[in-house]
Amino acid sequence: MSPSDKSDTDQEFETHVRSKLPPITPHEKEILLQVVSKPEIKSIVENKEINRVWTAQKTEAWQKVSLEFCSHLNVTQMSGDQLKKAWENLKGRAKKQVSKTKRSHYFFRWIKVIPYKMRCKLGLDLLEDEIVYKIDDYAKEVKKLHWISTIKKSDIPVNLHDASSFDFFGFGQHKRRLFQRNFCSFDGVWKTMITELSKIDQNLATKTFSSWKRRLRLIVEKDGRHIKNIKQIHKNFR
Repeated sequence: MSPSDKSDTDQEFETHVRSKLPPITPHEKEILLQVVSKPEIKSIVENKEINRVWTAQKTEAWQKVSLEFCSHLNVTQMSGDQLKKAWENLKGRAKKQVSKTKRSHYFFRWIKVIPYKMRCKLGLDLLEDEIVYKIDDYAKEVKKLHWISTIKKSDIPVNLHDASSFDFFGFGQHKRRLFQRNFCSFDGVWKTMITELSKIDQNLATKTFSSWKRRLRLIVEKDGRHIKNIKQIHKNFR
């Protein structure tokens, strides 16, 4: 039966069913992102051109997305049109959320937003919630293997003259290396972290901690006015 052969009652019923679908779950969200982020799919569904050729290709692409999406366990069976609508809704909500996100929401505070290359490759503005958990898991791995805790920047004990090497906000060089890498998928985030984790050794930990202690003492000597006097601190630190 072609769409033109459907009665008004059938069309109203389908519209009613679509509107009654439950909100997409985090599990479904992750699967949808993984499917749509495939280059052969994303290059079509995210194309902004409007003509008959691209419209037909987009329809076919969303049908493929629907088949692959519905093949997973514990997901709501949805058509291509329904998944397209869910995808657009996810992007809209993600853009609003990103605009309201504060830097304190991220485990590493120096990152304002998710790295640009990640966003470009996968549209990973949708990864905002997931990336925090990945980084949190990574920090736990660092602590488990090296007994080093990574604390929030706001919790740095600037008034202490000394601290344990097993509880510090260090690894500045390691952090920069980590987030200069290119991530291409959810698994890529964790794989990159494990790769960088394997590069950590006791010499790096000792060197970073010693550097941090010297900087900390300078901050204490400046009576906490390290933000205004940052250039002077760097000059004294050289």
